[in-house]
Amino acid sequence: MSKYAGQLALIVDDFATARRFMSLTLKELGFECQEAGSVEEAMTFINSGQSVNLVLADTHMPEKTGLDLLRDIRGAGHKELPVVLMMMEAFESVLMEGEQLKMSGHIVKPFDAFALSKVLEQVMPKG
Repeated sequence: MSKYAGQLALIVDDFATARRFMSLTLKELGFECQEAGSVEEAMTFINSGQSVNLVLADTHMPEKTGLDLLRDIRGAGHKELPVVLMMMEAFESVLMEGEQLKMSGHIVKPFDAFALSKVLEQVMPKG
């Protein structure tokens, strides 16, 4: 059994194809997945009472970005929820803002299950 079996990951990206790819990758690692196409959709799901164990959010979305989502999540009191920001390039300004907002980690797209599992080893609660 996978160490992530029974855990729910929320994938937030404005591109449906990207969400499907990430969902397949996370399912390879044992996660159940929920998808959101916007920050608003993601926050509605998080605030619905569902037990989300991980959020992966794209930093480049129209209207509100992954950084906006991270700010909203932390502002709503979800201080311990692991949030991994996904980006095409690891821009220093984005990383600095993400660190200030207490992101759990980041990953550069495209990535595979091996690269993602390395990030998850660092950000997911042990035990």
